[in-house]
Amino acid sequence: MAFLQTLKASVGSFKAGKCSQETKKELENKVEQLWYRVIGSQVQFSYQEQEELKEEMFRTKLLINLRMLKMQLDIRGIQFGGTDTLVVDFIEEVLDSDDKIGKSTEKGYRCMIENYTLSHSNG
Repeated sequence: MAFLQTLKASVGSFKAGKCSQETKKELENKVEQLWYRVIGSQVQFSYQEQEELKEEMFRTKLLINLRMLKMQLDIRGIQFGGTDTLVVDFIEEVLDSDDKIGKSTEKGYRCMIENYTLSHSNG
């Protein structure tokens, strides 16, 4: 539950420009969907359901990190290069889908997002 509260606060505290409001709203909706899935169920989750929920939460966190990076760069007028744009768009599409991805792929995406964040943090 603390994880979801952190995600919600993270998205809620982001000051989005007019063009980024739609993205911010999408992210808020994703976090709410997870929140209601956890809170709305008074049943104890099976091990498999817990694993799926963890994967979904981690995936949502990565998607939020990626979209926030894109919004921050957009606000600062910074654009990715051609290849980076393709990679970032591909990662975003995969994270936004319901398709299963392995733990090593998730870790790879997380590292790529962190690298993009670090390389673009100083403009």
